[in-house]
Amino acid sequence: MDENTAVQELKTPTGKQPDEPKIAQALIDENDLHTCNGKTYNLDGEVSDLELERAVADALVRMGFTTRVAARAKAIVALSKMLSTEESIPLNRQAIPVQNGTVIIEKDGSATFSPERRLAPYRLNCSYNPSAKDLAHFLKWLSDLLTPKDQVTFQEIMGYLLLPSTQGQMAFFLLGTGGEGKSIWGTILYALFGNAFVPTKVYELEENRFTIATIENRLIAYDDDMDHSKLKKTDNFKTIVTAKTPIMGERKGADKFMFLPYARICACGNFALSSLHDTSDGFFRRLLPIRVKNRPEGRRNISDLEQYILPELDAIFMWSLEGLKRLIENDYKFSISEKSKELLADLVEESNSMATFLSKEVIFEEGAKVTTKALESAYKYYCSRTGDVFRGGPHGLVGYLKAREETFHIKYSKRVSGDNRGFVGVKLKNCGIDLDSILGKGGDKK
Repeated sequence: MDENTAVQELKTPTGKQPDEPKIAQALIDENDLHTCNGKTYNLDGEVSDLELERAVADALVRMGFTTRVAARAKAIVALSKMLSTEESIPLNRQAIPVQNGTVIIEKDGSATFSPERRLAPYRLNCSYNPSAKDLAHFLKWLSDLLTPKDQVTFQEIMGYLLLPSTQGQMAFFLLGTGGEGKSIWGTILYALFGNAFVPTKVYELEENRFTIATIENRLIAYDDDMDHSKLKKTDNFKTIVTAKTPIMGERKGADKFMFLPYARICACGNFALSSLHDTSDGFFRRLLPIRVKNRPEGRRNISDLEQYILPELDAIFMWSLEGLKRLIENDYKFSISEKSKELLADLVEESNSMATFLSKEVIFEEGAKVTTKALESAYKYYCSRTGDVFRGGPHGLVGYLKAREETFHIKYSKRVSGDNRGFVGVKLKNCGIDLDSILGKGGDKK
C-alpha cells in the first residue's frame, strides 16, 4: 500500500490523543476505500486489514506516538471500515480491470480499452497490450497437455474466466494420472488473476459453512488436487455454477450476509467430481471435464516451467480474449471435443448405476407395465451381479424414473398391477430372476 500522504500530514503533538475520526477519514480519502460485508477494497481490489493497520501504525509512529500504536491502528482501521461501508462494490459485468486500465467487452465479444482504472472488487495482474504475442512457453505447455481440439475448449474457458459472468454454467476439470503438468494451470491462474483468485476445496463448499464466504467477489475458486471422495450434497455446487440467486455467506465471529457469487470452479485431479446421491441431469450438465494427455515415456519435464510462462501473462491475456470472443459469438456454448463428451458420458455411467441398469435391463414400450417392486428387485439383483452401487430410498430408482417421466414417455401409477404401484410404458427384460413371482397373476384395476 502506498504511503498515505494525507494521513502523514495530520500532525499531532506527542502525548496527545490522536484524532481517530480525522485519521480514519484521511485513510479513506487517500486510498479511495470502499467496504462491503466486512471486506475493504480500493482501485487495486481487496485490501487486507493488516495492510491498512500497517499503514496507520506507520503514520502514528511518524506523528510521534510510541505507546498503544497497534491498538490505536486497529481501532482507526475498524472506524475507517465503518465509515466506508456500502451495500455493494460497483461491478460492471462487461469490464475487465487490468493494470493499465479497463477492458470493456462489447456485445459482439470485441474488446475496447480505456486507460481509466475504475473501482472494482479485483484487478488482474496483466496489462492490455495488443502487441504482446510471445506465447512460446505457454503454447508448448498447452500442446504437451491437451489435444488440439481440447486446446480450443481451454482457450474459451480461459476467456470465460475473465468476466464476472456465469452464463456458461459450467465447472471445469483437468483430469490425469499425475506428472503431466496440469497443476501449472493453477500457477498461471493465480499469477494472472491475482486477488480475483481464491484457492479452495470443492467438497468444503458443501461441508464447511465458512468456505462459501471466501468466494465473494472472486472470479475463480480453484482446487489444485481435487479429493476423490463423492460429494454428500451438491446444493451449493450447483448454485455457484449457475449463480442466478444470492447465497448466504458467513465469516467467523461476524454476521451472515447475502451475496451473488460469480466465481467459476476450476480443479485439477486424478478423479472426476462425483456425488454420493445426486445423479440428476442438473449435476452432470454443469461439469466440463478434460482428460489431459498421458506423459510420454522419456519426456523430461522442466521443473520450473511456470517461471518461463509467467513473463507471458500479457500475451496469455490477449490469447484468452480471443477465446472469450468466440464463446460470446457462440452464445456461451463451449466448443467441447468428442473426447470430452465421451468422458462425461462415461462419468455419468460410472456414477449412476441406475442409468446403466435402465439401458441394459429395461425396455420402454407403449402399453407395457411394471411394478416398482419388480423394478427395484431387478435393479438390486443387477447391482449384485455387476458390483455397481445400489441406490435405494428417495434418491433411488423409483424417484429417478418419476423425475424423468416426460423424458422416457412413461407414467407413474398407484395401481399398475392390482393394488401394486408402478409405471406404464416400461417393462423389464429377463434379468435372471422369477418375474412372475414378483408381478403376480392378478389383473389390473382401473
